[in-house]
Amino acid sequence: MAASSVFGPSRARRIALDLRYALFALVYIAMLSWLSSHPEPKAPGSGALAQLAINLYHLPLYAGLGFFVLEAISRGQGMASHRWTRAGVTIVVTGVIAALDEWHQRYVPGRDPSLSDLFLDLAGVACLLLACGLGTPRESRR
Repeated sequence: MAASSVFGPSRARRIALDLRYALFALVYIAMLSWLSSHPEPKAPGSGALAQLAINLYHLPLYAGLGFFVLEAISRGQGMASHRWTRAGVTIVVTGVIAALDEWHQRYVPGRDPSLSDLFLDLAGVACLLLACGLGTPRESRR
């Protein structure tokens, strides 16, 4: 029995990846890993507000990763019409990467894992999804 008859012809389209954006996402993940492998520079000031201001760079960094993930999964016709599924997959994938990054920082001298950093990472992805209208379907390119 052929796989297409078991899963139907739309399954392949639904899970198709845009390999260019998937490659960009992998390179971006490698860059994030490299950046978090270095000790955090000491910043002037102290307190939670100063630390929040220092860590606001997490928003655009993870919004960028979210963009590449969203574009990588937006290729299939079946997935293009499921905005909430694409948004959920984007949040889960980037959330797992953000959590692994925070766990990785536990072993880097001069860095500490932070739940607030993880929330900022997810906030960056959420801002991206809101700006993109939760990943509105693309017009077909012909």
